[in-house]
Amino acid sequence: TGGCYNSGNRNFSGTFGDSFWYLPSLARHAAGGFTGHIRQSILGGNYELVDRVTLRPNPDYYAAALFRRLVDGRALKVEHEVSLASHQHARAWSFCSREAEGSAVLIVVNFAKNVSYGVETPQLFSTAKTRLDFVVRAVHGNLADKRVRLNDDILDPAGDSIPLLTPITSLDPSRPAILPPQAYGFFVFKDLARSLISCTTKR
Repeated sequence: TGGCYNSGNRNFSGTFGDSFWYLPSLARHAAGGFTGHIRQSILGGNYELVDRVTLRPNPDYYAAALFRRLVDGRALKVEHEVSLASHQHARAWSFCSREAEGSAVLIVVNFAKNVSYGVETPQLFSTAKTRLDFVVRAVHGNLADKRVRLNDDILDPAGDSIPLLTPITSLDPSRPAILPPQAYGFFVFKDLARSLISCTTKR
């Protein structure tokens, strides 16, 4: 799943822009029932997840890490709403979540260059008591950037440590989450009523 045949594209595969096909590919294949999605390499080639010279994670690493942490693979059929009448530049998928018992995750990718989206709570998730927001974008808003920001924090490794992926917690999930231009978000809805959705932990 490198960004391009023949070792990827040197000026693109290791940038934030590459995540705009990589994350949808992860989500689309998981929604289709695929249980594996293999990257050619962690180190090596232009599509490596970790820069082999600096050993800093490339942007796709964070997309893969969040997907692995939050998505358990069981797709859900929900109506995805955004606050704008025209949302042809947004894509969304939903799954049961690994994050907590009885939780679900909504993944939204905003391809628009200049438009923010208000991501509203799907009716199926209306009983959620808490929402965890993981909003990822390029540090300088440039798709060619190799550094990313999670919510308000720049993800810069310290020594040998990978940055913690810490969400913003919303205690009022009914309020729309704002997704900036050219960004993606994982929104975890916790404590869902079992009468509406069954996302018990997989054994």
